[in-house]
Amino acid sequence: MIDTMTKWFLHHQQLAGYLEPIMQRFKPAWRAGFYRAEVACIEPINEKYLELWLAPESTWPIHKAGQHLELTVEMNGQLRTRVFTIASSPEQYRASGLVRLIIRTHELGRFTPHLTTYLASESWCNISAPQGTFLFPQRKMGATLMVAGGSGITPFLAMLSQHLGETCHPVKLIYIARAGEHLAEKELNTLAARYAHFSYFPIGRTDFEPLTHYLNDLDAPVVYCCGPQALMEQVATQSRAANLSYFDEPFGLATQINLAERTEHAVKVAHHQYAVDNQRSLLDQLEQQRVSVRRGCGMGICHQCQCVKKQGLVRDMRTGELSDAGESLIQLCVVQAVTDVEITL
Repeated sequence: MIDTMTKWFLHHQQLAGYLEPIMQRFKPAWRAGFYRAEVACIEPINEKYLELWLAPESTWPIHKAGQHLELTVEMNGQLRTRVFTIASSPEQYRASGLVRLIIRTHELGRFTPHLTTYLASESWCNISAPQGTFLFPQRKMGATLMVAGGSGITPFLAMLSQHLGETCHPVKLIYIARAGEHLAEKELNTLAARYAHFSYFPIGRTDFEPLTHYLNDLDAPVVYCCGPQALMEQVATQSRAANLSYFDEPFGLATQINLAERTEHAVKVAHHQYAVDNQRSLLDQLEQQRVSVRRGCGMGICHQCQCVKKQGLVRDMRTGELSDAGESLIQLCVVQAVTDVEITL
C-alpha cells in the first residue's frame, strides 16, 4: 500500500527509493530493486574489447552457463544499462566470487567507450539477476556443434568451462572472427588440450562453410549459435535442412531506427497492450485509447506523467535523444516510442 501511494503522489516507484541517498553513504551504489557489484578488475583485451570482473553482493542468485545480466552504471548523473552475457561459469563464480564480462566497446556508443572512465577497481555498479534461456539441457545429450561469431563467443566460454568435464560426447566449436580478433584463444586451446572430446576451429569471416561441412565426425549434433543475425539465420536454416535441433542467442548492435519513417509499435502496460506510432507523444496516444494516465503541463515541466519504462527505446521529442533499452524514468508527454515498449504506470 505504501509503495502504491508512493507511485501515486511521488516520483519513485518504491518508498525505498527515497532512502537511496542515505543508504549509499554506507553501501555505495545501493539502489532499490538492484543488486550491487564491486569492480574487481577492468582492463582492455585489445582495441575493441575489454574484460570486466565483478564481485556481486552475496544475495545475487548464481547464474547458469549461457545466461546474461543487465549492467547499470551511473554516468554523468544518469543511470545507463546494457545487457552482457556472462563469460565465466557458475563453478568459477563459486570458487572466486567473481563473474566475468567480455565487452565490445563501440567508439560512438553512449555506454561501452565510457566504462573505463566510470568504473575502476573497487568501485561499485549495479547488476540484475541472471537472465536468459540459452542453456545446455540438464538431461544427458549427445554431440554438440557450437557456432560463434565475434563477441558471440562469450556464452560458449561459460558453457565449455562448465560442461566439458560433465560429458564424454564430442563438442566442436566453430569460431568466426576477423583475423587477429578471436577472443580467449589461449583459454580455448587449453580446453582443447585438456579434453579429447573437444575440438576448436577459429576461422575467418569469409571462411565459414555450409553446416554439413562440419558434421562429418558428429552424429546428429545439437547446434548452438550466437553471433550476428545473418549468421544465426544461415545456421538455423541449414540446421533445419539437416533435421538437427537448433538453439540460438541473438545479440548485436542496437536497432537501426529511421525516425523519418512512420512506424507502429506496441506499448505494454500491466497485462494490456496498446498500438502507438513514432509520430506523437505516448501520453496523447494512451489518452486517446482511454488508458488511465496522469496528465500535467504536457510540456515536460511538472513531471506529473512520469513513469518507469521497463524496456524498449523512446525518443525525447525536445532533444531528439534516444533512451537506453533498459529501465529508466520517462515523461509520457515528451517521448515517442521508436520500438516496442513496456511501461509501469
